[in-house]
Amino acid sequence: MDYDVVIAGAGPVGLCLGLRLAREGKRVLILEKNATTHEHSRAPGIWCKTQDILESLGVMEEFEKQSITMNALQMHDVDSDRIILRVPLDDIKHLTGYPRIMVIPQSRTERILAKAVGQTEGADLKFSSEITGFTQDKASVTVEWSENGKTQSATAEYLIGCDGAHSTVREILGFHLEGETYGMEIALADIRLKDERTGPMISTDGVIVLAIKIEADLWRMILIHARKEEMSLEERIVKAAGQLFPGKSYEDVWSSEFRIHNRISSDFVEGRVALAGDAAHLNSPVGGQGMNAGIQDTEVLGNILLSALDENKPSHLEVYSHYRKAAVKGGVNRFTDILTNVLFVWKGRILKLVMRTWNIMLRVPFIRKRFVRKITMLS
Repeated sequence: MDYDVVIAGAGPVGLCLGLRLAREGKRVLILEKNATTHEHSRAPGIWCKTQDILESLGVMEEFEKQSITMNALQMHDVDSDRIILRVPLDDIKHLTGYPRIMVIPQSRTERILAKAVGQTEGADLKFSSEITGFTQDKASVTVEWSENGKTQSATAEYLIGCDGAHSTVREILGFHLEGETYGMEIALADIRLKDERTGPMISTDGVIVLAIKIEADLWRMILIHARKEEMSLEERIVKAAGQLFPGKSYEDVWSSEFRIHNRISSDFVEGRVALAGDAAHLNSPVGGQGMNAGIQDTEVLGNILLSALDENKPSHLEVYSHYRKAAVKGGVNRFTDILTNVLFVWKGRILKLVMRTWNIMLRVPFIRKRFVRKITMLS
């Protein structure tokens, strides 16, 4: 057997799983089709439970050096220059070592994790290596991939697909993403400029835009719009930047426009092959829980893989499938679906009214505690 586990995908999910297994003495191969880690910020928010996991992986010190942290959920209405939502995170201090929100570009997250993987004995990380197929029997999985144009193969006890929304592993298994696509679209835009504020901020005086600082002088703007809106993305970015940072020049760093989904794979496991992260489930980015849910998959899957390897019982993977599918479907996907439908009612035009209403409701201790546990993924 060449490896204990082969992992397809070196995003945060695949890297966390590989690091966890290698730290426990397992032989791990991580295959990533891209030439390097991602260059852009993508998913920048890291919730409390995920920070606990990063601590267990021995990388929290580096994350703290490179991130921005906030001790409350807050929203500043730029149009009226007022705080319309503020929710302290004091209610969860007994549930986590990190009662805060951490903000760090995904590019940095991946670099930190990839460096840790590279420094851990037993872990091999190969870039420019795209999985092309696999076969499995009762004893092992044989994985094939293309590495710089050459076909390579290896055998392992298990294969884990952490290869994203368009997962090759999921496609080969014949699993399907079941669920819905929302009628709204979201655009993300990162712009660089100097501004003393830290955010988060909102403006609806023109286009609907939220923004948060994700590193020094780098801002993430989130633009909400109807699918058939005629204004181009470039025009929306210009208007949004003008609303949030009037009179200031800025540098366009990166932007992306996409439809949003609430979907889950028809299954998570077949034999010795399992899915995690976006390969297994997609949820609305509202609430910033997608990447976090994937990393939390790896905590459960890592424990079960260690047990399956030590006891030679691949049937243990079915426990992961049952537990995480139920947790995601009834947890993160349901919660972000509720948030999305509430916040996007009337195409987001009453977004600030909703936040002001929440600000009043969340003064009630029972409601606030339940909401904070849900949003921070500690429930």
